Amino acid sequence: MRREPALLNVIDAEATCWDGQPPHGSVNEIIEIGLTVVDVAARRRVSRHRVLVRPARSAVSDFCTELTGLTQAEVERGVTFAEACRILVEEYEARKRPWASWGEYDRRQFARQSQADGVAYPFGYPTERTHTNAKAVFAAAYGLRKKPGMDHALRIAGLPLEGRHHRGEDDAWNIAAGSRHASDATASNKLVMRAGTRRMAGASRSAAQWRAGGHRRGGKHGQAHSSAVGGPKLLSSRRGCL
Repeated sequence: MRREPALLNVIDAEATCWDGQPPHGSVNEIIEIGLTVVDVAARRRVSRHRVLVRPARSAVSDFCTELTGLTQAEVERGVTFAEACRILVEEYEARKRPWASWGEYDRRQFARQSQADGVAYPFGYPTERTHTNAKAVFAAAYGLRKKPGMDHALRIAGLPLEGRHHRGEDDAWNIAAGSRHASDATASNKLVMRAGTRRMAGASRSAAQWRAGGHRRGGKHGQAHSSAVGGPKLLSSRRGCL
């Protein structure tokens, strides 16, 4: 019996925004949901999707249009937030599949807006098991102290930015690519660490053998060899693990 592939939803949400404080009575609302489906085992992007969402308590500003390319007229043709959440659940199994986003903003925005609109949160619980912060994973894989923006991460990974930055559909597609590359980097680092561990173990055995041999020969010659084999080789192995 053929098993269904394990799928991951990579999501990027764009919301109404302003250059400064929002107008009186306005709040940030999701206006676009970009979604890329990833086959986890095959490590490939399967499909890309876009859901436009009609805001109810805000409007698309000129600043927002400049940033995202979205206009008020365009999002007016979108669905309500409640309908968008239904689409996520019914068409993309959002409550069953794990999901990832670049940072915590998307998760928090969905939680805030779900509560404000009285709409069921479309993703599974507990959040720490179902949601992955792809930005944190990427920073850890590359040993970065500061978590980079998505476009910066792509440059670090040597990947092209496909489409337009801050367009939800394109960002989700690019996040999926960056996450896959981070997984490759993590796997490579693990291999290097394993190799370094084996070198350290081999050096320790060699040092022990030389110490034993030196003791039988009177110690002085053996101690010199013990220092040469155990010291520099162990230091080199440690550097290889970093």
